[in-house]
Amino acid sequence: MPDWKVQEYSRFAGQQQIHGAFKDTWGNAKGNEYDLIRDNTMKGREVLILRLYHCNLNLTEAALKKKGFTVTILSVMPSPNVFQKHLDKASQLWIISSSISYLKPHLEMIKEFFNKGRGLYILGDNHPVYADANLVMQELFGVSMAGNVRGDTNVQLTPKLGNAGFRKHLITTGVETLYEGITIATIDTGKHLEPLLWGSADNVVIAFHDKDKKRAIVDGGFTRLYYKWDAAGSARFVKNCSWLACKFRSWFLILVW
Repeated sequence: MPDWKVQEYSRFAGQQQIHGAFKDTWGNAKGNEYDLIRDNTMKGREVLILRLYHCNLNLTEAALKKKGFTVTILSVMPSPNVFQKHLDKASQLWIISSSISYLKPHLEMIKEFFNKGRGLYILGDNHPVYADANLVMQELFGVSMAGNVRGDTNVQLTPKLGNAGFRKHLITTGVETLYEGITIATIDTGKHLEPLLWGSADNVVIAFHDKDKKRAIVDGGFTRLYYKWDAAGSARFVKNCSWLACKFRSWFLILVW
């Protein structure tokens, strides 16, 4: 597949079990060279983060910068006009929302951005902190996330799709064990999303869209961004979401808290 030959990818792209690599406590290959994306290959691309719920993104920001991204964080939702100006210079957008929806006046801009072929990462968590996640998911895919399932468990590469664990994919490069999150939402995949990770309760926690030159990731467990960052696979998974960037050389990322 030509997608495996994107210049930003490491030579281990698509491999979960990397033989000969030193392993960390959870059995994942240790070292940035085993990530999907090589360090410093995303220079010139900006990540715009709307932090509408207060959270510490220091670790996530540092990880993205290691790959070469420039990161801009806004803690107040700007007006539509200002938002559009930020979008015009950004290659991706992260939206970290609260239980209150702020995005309705900006929804058409988000839809247009995605329809241009830029990636989208929608990330929510347990009820009710997925208001804007569901607003965007309903608009683009006709589905939503819901619920409050206790997780706090590590899952592995699953031999049978539908059982607890994750599937083989570029996003899970270098990951043999992955932390699912503390309390998590369940994703309705519908016709336009495919499951990527099933939680310990066999519920869909992460899904993706890869059709018609458009890519998206939907995630019901945002806590991996800051809680147990050094636990099983969390840091690598977040960095591997740069899968959204490589096929089209730009991406649009939404993280909903």
